[in-house]
Amino acid sequence: MNYYLLRRIGYSALSLLLALSIVGFVAGVSVVVFFQDSEFVVRRVEENKKELIEVIDDNLSESASKLGLPSSAFTGAVNDDNISIISHEIAKNIMYCYTSDFSDNKDLFNAVSRKYSEYVSENNLTYSSTKIDMDASYATNALSEALYTEDTTRVLPFKVVHQKLAVYIVTGSVIMIVLSSVAIERVHKRRHRKYVYYGMGVVTSGYLMSVVSMFIVASGLVGKYHFTNFTVYQNTITMCIDDALKLIALAGLLFIAAGAVILIWNYKYFKEKNEKAQESIEIKKKLREEFNENLKLNEKEN
Repeated sequence: MNYYLLRRIGYSALSLLLALSIVGFVAGVSVVVFFQDSEFVVRRVEENKKELIEVIDDNLSESASKLGLPSSAFTGAVNDDNISIISHEIAKNIMYCYTSDFSDNKDLFNAVSRKYSEYVSENNLTYSSTKIDMDASYATNALSEALYTEDTTRVLPFKVVHQKLAVYIVTGSVIMIVLSSVAIERVHKRRHRKYVYYGMGVVTSGYLMSVVSMFIVASGLVGKYHFTNFTVYQNTITMCIDDALKLIALAGLLFIAAGAVILIWNYKYFKEKNEKAQESIEIKKKLREEFNENLKLNEKEN
């Protein structure tokens, strides 16, 4: 009894190892797919463009005040139409885990300078091009300093991708999937027993991925973790991680379905095998009974 129980525990451990390896593989692939896609991150930044534009306008207004200008001199330089001049820089900042120097962004400088030139023209001011460039440069540098201070090196999912750790996670998971599958093949001689543990491993991986991911997204746990002080960065990072978790949850549902198919198919196979075996036993039993009856008849005749 104890030996039988130990064997069952060992088989279940192999099935669990297979499940965890599948989870690691899917999680690693999801992280790579999402967090290496700059356009995906840019879109998430731009979903927070209202908050981002407010931050930019507040900073530009403060710069205008320090230069003795009304806030309208610079505010509105970055708007819905040209938000990409900032969103791409922020996306790179998040993806590559460093603090970007936005003062090198020529498009941002040109946008501020253009808005300042419009203000000068509308108010019939006689500012030289040198003054306009100097004031626009000051405002751009001040804005850059405000955005530059945000440190994204603590954002683990992006760090994992940036440092190529995700590749090792995926590779290691594939190796463990192969090893656990080989172990299941070696310890089980009967086909239907092998597929029971394959099916259970796949279903378990699906439950782990779907239930855990859905719980984290539904409870808002990612958003409760403090990544950075800048709301736009915080929201963008949260949205990226939540989207990756949603993909993992979807993959989990697919794995549950796949595991269920394996188990149902295996059950039908085992049932048909047993029915054929039972039919064979019944046929042999009838043949034996007929043989015995014939033998008795022959004995009576003799």
